[in-house]
Amino acid sequence: METTPDSNASLGEASIGDSDDRVGSSETLRMQLLAIRDEWLAPLVAQIAEQAATIGRLEERLEQERRRSDELEAWKTSKIIEKDELIARLHRRIADLAEELDAVESAARHDDVDTLRARVSALEDATAVHSRARRSGMRFRKP
Repeated sequence: METTPDSNASLGEASIGDSDDRVGSSETLRMQLLAIRDEWLAPLVAQIAEQAATIGRLEERLEQERRRSDELEAWKTSKIIEKDELIARLHRRIADLAEELDAVESAARHDDVDTLRARVSALEDATAVHSRARRSGMRFRKP
């Protein structure tokens, strides 16, 4: 390929001009990227960091609420068990009192006054306990 002085001059000028344009373009591009970073990216990163912190706090609060819920569920279960045990004891006591009443009625038929008085006294005591339990809101179910 043959070059002429004019074509060499054109090539030389073009490459020098391109180099200046590239340096200018590169500086302009750098400034634009810095502006994007400062105006768009930095606030976005800050917002993401803030949201991540909020999510972390919410996840911790959720975990605390789950633990509290588990504790309440365990407490509720223990109270249900206690209630059921109390009801079972009361049913056994009622059955014992029914037997005692049968014995009192039998003693009354046989005119055994001392036995009758002792059994009536025991029956009155048990009835008082049963009445107090009912007044306190206790409900009784048949076993």
